Amino acid sequence: MIRDYTMQEEFKIAGYWRPAAWDSDREIRGFVEYSPRDGINLVLEGTFEEPLQPGKPLVLRADAFVHYEVIHGRALDNDTPITLFEAIGPPIPNFGNVSQRYRCQWCIVGEHVRCLAEWKHTSVWVRHYNLEEFIGSNPFSLGSPEPRERRLTATFVEPLAMKGLLGKYEVQTAHEANLSTEPMFTRVELTHAAWLRISAPIAMGADFLRGPLHMIGCLLDLAAGQHLPIIALHGLRGAQRSQIFFNQKRAHFLPKRLQAIGGHPIGFAFTLRHLASKLTASLSAWYWAMTFHAASFNLYFTLDPEQDADVATDFHFISYATALEAYHEVAHRTCQRCEAIRQQRSGWRQSVLLTIGSSAEKSISDWVSGVLGAASQPSLKTRYYELFDEQPECVRKLLGQREAFVEFVYNCRNLLAHGGRPYDGPEELIKLWRATRKLRLLMQSIMLQQLALPAPLFLGMLQNLSDYRYLNTFPG
Repeated sequence: MIRDYTMQEEFKIAGYWRPAAWDSDREIRGFVEYSPRDGINLVLEGTFEEPLQPGKPLVLRADAFVHYEVIHGRALDNDTPITLFEAIGPPIPNFGNVSQRYRCQWCIVGEHVRCLAEWKHTSVWVRHYNLEEFIGSNPFSLGSPEPRERRLTATFVEPLAMKGLLGKYEVQTAHEANLSTEPMFTRVELTHAAWLRISAPIAMGADFLRGPLHMIGCLLDLAAGQHLPIIALHGLRGAQRSQIFFNQKRAHFLPKRLQAIGGHPIGFAFTLRHLASKLTASLSAWYWAMTFHAASFNLYFTLDPEQDADVATDFHFISYATALEAYHEVAHRTCQRCEAIRQQRSGWRQSVLLTIGSSAEKSISDWVSGVLGAASQPSLKTRYYELFDEQPECVRKLLGQREAFVEFVYNCRNLLAHGGRPYDGPEELIKLWRATRKLRLLMQSIMLQQLALPAPLFLGMLQNLSDYRYLNTFPG
């Protein structure tokens, strides 16, 4: 078996490769390489395509690339099976035995599968960056140094395992600790790594990667206030173990490790220890919230406030505004007040169309019908007012005066949605930036409410959010 790699390091595995769809056993020598910045690439000492030969007519291809859904390989050293998915390369091979490069999306080290849907395991082990701080349990404690005896004591206490249910998936924490020394104890290193073990009653397939694994990552991002990439992902099925690698957005950007002071990790609004007594209830509530509000919450997590700082404030603002509108549409689908507005507006629309249809040309009637569309939803301002009113008093205070906040968000949103610009100078741009942080806080408050927490715990987490702390320190 190939040694364990992480998605935060570069590695290269030499071997023999062939498309899984080939009937022949012909293999081509090459290597697969991975780096957090460049992703997964297969480099061959030859080509899967038929190479050009001198004197042979050249047939030009209309497509811009060659695509292989699945490529099977075996490691040169120990025949470890490797599967690559969605490999894309140049369409015209080179003369002779020149190397050919293919960009791949997924890599599974440890087994051969014919398609990603065939990859199934009974449990999955995942490590995120800063997962140890998110779990909130450090097994090592260092005593005070004793200069006279040149001695430093270190105590290891096995962390308490935490377990909960995320829908039908069982989530459990696991820890590994290591002590390594150099000759004559000139250097002693203590390492601690935390994992989340996720299992289900039935074998989990690739849909798990885009479902529960994504949901757990979003919960971690919400707590940290920034995207924390996956470091390692392993799948287990009986004695079979495989490592999974894929191209992550911003994987090459390694966030600064958050340090714990006084037991509280800087930058984390909450940890799993905060949820310990309510872990199953909170995880289950988060699972259903991420399911019902997928359009809204996934849009929120698309942009990262720290790592996407180079993206214009306009895009951050419009993304959060759209996420809020998508949330309102689902959350208020059965709201009696909204339903009454929808019925009233549907009646108005039908009355207008009937009146115009009986007295105007068909082209005019069609134009009016297109302008009205299905305009039966509550107005945009009404939706923002309702979202504002549903927040805790401490959040409403930070958002500012109700009418002024909604009016500013409404005007900026419409300008940005229709190609306008809500600022001409630095002062207006700063005002838009502060409004963006307010919209982000509004979304964070909504998502924390989905965890079904006791009021004191919810307020404590809310006030730990970096946007809350900033707006509370610099009101305006």
